[in-house]
Amino acid sequence: MKQQKISSGRILIVDNDVCSRELLCRVLQHEGYECEVEIDGHAVHEKVISFQPDVLLLDVVVSDMDGFEVTRRLRQDEQTCHLPIILLALVNNQSFRIAGLEAGADEFIAKPVEPVELRMRLRNMLRLKRYQDGLQANNHDLKKNLSTKAVALDAQNKILQDAQSQLSQSEKMASLGQLAAGVAHEINNPVGYIASNMATMAGYVADLMKLLDAYQALESKVAVDAPELIQLEALKQKIDFAYLKNDIRDLIDECDEGVARVRSIVQDLKGFAHKGTSDWQHEDIHEALESTLNVVRNEIKYKAEIVKEYGDLPLVQCLPSELKQVWMNLLVNAAHAIEDHGMIYIRTGVENESNVWIEIEDTGAGIKAEHQANIFSPFFTTKPVGQGTGLGLSISHGIIKKHHGEISVESELGRGTRFRITLPVNHVDSSKQEAVDTILRVS
Repeated sequence: MKQQKISSGRILIVDNDVCSRELLCRVLQHEGYECEVEIDGHAVHEKVISFQPDVLLLDVVVSDMDGFEVTRRLRQDEQTCHLPIILLALVNNQSFRIAGLEAGADEFIAKPVEPVELRMRLRNMLRLKRYQDGLQANNHDLKKNLSTKAVALDAQNKILQDAQSQLSQSEKMASLGQLAAGVAHEINNPVGYIASNMATMAGYVADLMKLLDAYQALESKVAVDAPELIQLEALKQKIDFAYLKNDIRDLIDECDEGVARVRSIVQDLKGFAHKGTSDWQHEDIHEALESTLNVVRNEIKYKAEIVKEYGDLPLVQCLPSELKQVWMNLLVNAAHAIEDHGMIYIRTGVENESNVWIEIEDTGAGIKAEHQANIFSPFFTTKPVGQGTGLGLSISHGIIKKHHGEISVESELGRGTRFRITLPVNHVDSSKQEAVDTILRVS
């Protein structure tokens, strides 16, 4: 009797294209996955509820509703908000990837799909889902005995929530880091040859200008009423020769500045994509803030004016990549808090010579007093459903505590919010750090 192949997982495929749908089914069923298909975007939610897939493969183009909107709706429902979603699209560019991440997708794969890549992505996604399911199951079992073991269960529940939030944030940051590294790599090469060509063109233009100067010197030797000279003067007037001659140099200088700006952004993207080491390093806080501002500039430039009030800071012993994550979370939150246009203030200073402080203040909507005590709690957010995970400030709080620092908030509705962070200049008490690391390693 032929042995039935054990299912590796349940996959729901949503794709209008028949060939693509059949290919995905054939590849996945060969790997032992149980597959079902759907083509109507409005029917996806009901299908997810009935089929209970482990992963959703969702094409960006589906009938009646695009894949981004389907993703947003699934994320807004408590029954489907944790479903792993992989978006598929024929267009493989940065805007589609960012739109997918903003909608709530976990991964993005370009079509035509490479079977090897698909298998690896699904394997990683299922491993993460099973781990999260295990955490949720453990959490449920612990809560069943809450009446008899209240104190112990509260402690365990907090550890599990922290571990889950660290895992989720780590996966998201890894995905964004990979995306940033890929973008930086793709941009670096064309920027290189643009810069090289601009340098060569500047030399060519300089030579042409010398030739034009020589021609102008010869004009004085031609009779004023010569027909050729009259035609030449008319042409000069028509093309505005004097302005063109001066402006072409300015245009080349501006292009050189633009290329330098792109190179700076690429370098900062590489710094963010680099996970760094676990070794504590002495970092210039101002350089880290400037690097972060460069990365999130597009998120802020239309919402707020940045005002910097930097003090004279010593180098601070820290984990640079983790602190950059804190600066990014606070700056992006500040921009989101401003409805039309406002100000973001970044201030730094020294406290008692052994500590430095950093303040990030916005003139946004502010936080209600009853919410301020919970803003560092995992999964707590004041943003609408589907627009925030509630993990950014929780992770930032954990990073600052890991550095033996303090983070506090002051806010007033309609006036804005100010976060203040205090960090020791030098890393202290390794035994305490080992205790913190022991808790964080749960994730």
